[in-house]
Formats: sequence, C-alpha cells, structure tokens
Amino acid sequence: MLSRRFRASASWARTERIRVAGLGTGGRCQYLLGTLAKVGGAQIVAVCDYEPRRAEAREKLAPDAREYEDYRQVLDRNDIDAVFIGSPDHWHVTMRVDALRVGKDVYVEKPVSHNVEEGGRLIVAVDETKRVLQAGYQQRSWDIFQLGSEIARSGRPGQVTLVLSSCTRIICVTSGG
Repeated sequence: MLSRRFRASASWARTERIRVAGLGTGGRCQYLLGTLAKVGGAQIVAVCDYEPRRAEAREKLAPDAREYEDYRQVLDRNDIDAVFIGSPDHWHVTMRVDALRVGKDVYVEKPVSHNVEEGGRLIVAVDETKRVLQAGYQQRSWDIFQLGSEIARSGRPGQVTLVLSSCTRIICVTSGG
C-alpha cells in the first residue's frame, strides 16, 4: 500500500508513524484505510464524510479517530501527515490541491482529473509544495491487465477493427494475430 516514495516523504522522516485521515469514507476508502491499518506503520486519526459513513468508518477502522463533516477542518490539523481521498470524483482535484497546499501527502484513486486544466493545477501544486501525490489505478497492477498491455504492445493482435468500452472494461476485437 505505502510506496517507497510515500515512506520516504517528509511526513515519514518526521515520525515513525504516519498519521492519516480519510476524506470521503465510503466503501472504497474504507477498504483502502483498512488495508493500510493491516500493513501497519500508519495511524488513522480522522475520518470525514456525512453521517452515517464517518461513524461507520471510525467504528470499523479507528475507534479513537475524530470525526469531521468538513474536510477543511481535517486539513487544518497540523498532526495529520497524509490524506486518503475517497470522495466523489468531482471533489478529487479540489481536495488534493487543498491538501497539498497545507503540507499533506495525498493518495487518491482515479480519475486524476477531468480535463487538462485540472491536471495542470495538480502539477503546479505538487511542484510548488514538493509533497507526494499518489494516484491509484488498482487494476493496473493486476496480472491480467499487465498481460493484456504486453499483448497490445507486442503487435500480436493484428489490426484493431472494433473497440467496445464501458466505464469499467474495454473489449477489443481484432482481425488476425
């Protein structure tokens, strides 16, 4: 879960335990925070969402964590090193930029941005703050997707004649190969 770069961040150098907050604590964020808690080396100190999600996350993952309804209150805390963002997609960029600007490292899953302008704001925020921003694409590490990528790059499929896609899957039909 925690990459070498994340562990080498300024947060890690300051303390032996990274203090983490979850912003948007629905099912996916609860899964990520739960995995983080199992790995160790981090302490979940805050959860932020609407009721009943924040209470559920605190109860399941970190009974001693404080609950918040407004993510900006979490970012005001000086004792939090990093945030995991599990909010709805349209909040991702705003929350990331805000977190980076107050000195937090950030983990968030797709989408990275909705357009070029948003992506540019993220690049500027990371460059200016020198904080860690890690964007997760959980499927990219699965063996089947790595194999598919290798096959596509090898040219073995032949000429692509049809591509069908949905929000979660892409099916490619080829001729030959």
